Amino acid sequence: QTLDMSVGNEAEVVLGADFTLQQDGAYAITIGFYGNAKLWVKANMTLIGAGGNYSNTLNTYGSSKVVIDSSLILNSTATDEVAAVFMRSPSSKIEVKQDIVMSADSEGDVGLNLTQGGLLYIGGVFSRPDKYGILRMADDSKLIYNGSSQQYIAQEEMSGAGTDKFTFTNIEFANTSGLPMILTGPMEVTDSLVLTEGVLNTDSVNTITIADSAKIVGGGQNCYINGPLTKRGTSPYGTFVFPIGGGGVYAPVQIDTLYNSTDEYTIQYFNCPPPFGNNIDPSLDHISGQEYWSIQKAPGTPDVNLSLFWSDAAARGINDLGSLAVAFYNTTLSQWVSLGNGGTTGSASAAVSGSVSNDLNCPPPFGNGANFLTLGSTSDQFNVLPVELISFTAHLEEDIVAVKWETSFEENNDYFAVEKSTDGMNFELLGTRLATGNNSVVSNYYKLEDTAPAGGYNYYRLKQVDKDGTFYFSETIAISIDNHSAPVLFPNPVKHNLHIYTNGWSRRSNVQVDIFDQVGERIFSRSYPIQT
Repeated sequence: QTLDMSVGNEAEVVLGADFTLQQDGAYAITIGFYGNAKLWVKANMTLIGAGGNYSNTLNTYGSSKVVIDSSLILNSTATDEVAAVFMRSPSSKIEVKQDIVMSADSEGDVGLNLTQGGLLYIGGVFSRPDKYGILRMADDSKLIYNGSSQQYIAQEEMSGAGTDKFTFTNIEFANTSGLPMILTGPMEVTDSLVLTEGVLNTDSVNTITIADSAKIVGGGQNCYINGPLTKRGTSPYGTFVFPIGGGGVYAPVQIDTLYNSTDEYTIQYFNCPPPFGNNIDPSLDHISGQEYWSIQKAPGTPDVNLSLFWSDAAARGINDLGSLAVAFYNTTLSQWVSLGNGGTTGSASAAVSGSVSNDLNCPPPFGNGANFLTLGSTSDQFNVLPVELISFTAHLEEDIVAVKWETSFEENNDYFAVEKSTDGMNFELLGTRLATGNNSVVSNYYKLEDTAPAGGYNYYRLKQVDKDGTFYFSETIAISIDNHSAPVLFPNPVKHNLHIYTNGWSRRSNVQVDIFDQVGERIFSRSYPIQT
């Protein structure tokens, strides 16, 4: 038997507390929203399947909309997907402002079904505490991560979940928190990935793959993939752009059209000095000391021409497009060689983006495994690509943080500024160090101390300033400082000498000791230096 409830036309249902639908195994409960109807739940919404093979479902049709201010919880202790949501129209919307929780005893019991289109917004995370849960998506459906706090992105399958899995056709990242989104497992997008806002962190295990015939839309300074990104199969829309970056730098790569379903390229950007030192072929004068790209292709995939992009020419040390070149590390020769300049876009101006392509008659001879590219220059008069930062570290030495860095290739370098932050976003000046001078061989070592680190995380970045005022930022590094703990007083009771033991307090500071009697009157006050 079925208990149906239908809400249609312009009707709006508003519930100010938790809303729970639970069937006891004797009836199936179905709620349908039609036309422009709206359901607004101002707390949690829970669908519970308690037994039997009867469905307990929420259905959206037409342009109906469901808004859940807290979490959507699908809980099943029965079988045959008895707790489920069905979006049955491309125009329907469900917005969950916090988490979507799927809990079940076995596979196939709980699910979200966008099999007839629809938009599903999630402001939190997908949670599958029992591993089980299904997400089905049609070609015209979309999942949008639009949280205002950090979000962890769901993986396709969880170990031990049987046949339960998430499928992703269209997914959009629109996170406004300013914190990176974290991919928690492998994900394959079969139709489109839209980058609207927010950085997505991936790694060699938790990878994102754009499948055969699928595409990426968007990308920019505040929305890119930080980590490896894989394109598999054909790119029917022409050339394919990898919207990648790192360390606050957007540095995409464009490759030629892929024509075979088995073609595969994986590309990653690194905002740090290129590896393998500075053994350079005579066709180049110098290479960038600040960034490089790692490119790997699957066996049997043809070589392609490509373009390396920058988002701010001045910030990357580019002032002459004609003498730019694509530099490739030749593992046989153990040196950086030029792949030429097959054309540029943009200009060599501050805050202006652009690109340089390899000579079209000289495509990169990619081998199996990782291949490395960076920007090069054929002239010593132009494109004084940034100072090579060999290392930038922060270490706790007793109660201070020692910030150290090592450089080489200091061309026209004026000074360094170390900036500090307690939230990773808002930085202030910690101190400066004058540059050692121009050189191309000798390593230079610098150190600056933070004598008053805050409790918790301290973030540091290095700002390198040229003599013409052009500047570049390093990657941000972080170090955790234990918060000041409460003092321990002993012995207790005390007759003569009272010892106060502290942990995490600066030995350079004094401590104020005040003693009060039982009625709150101060009877003693003195400042003492802290002793180690």
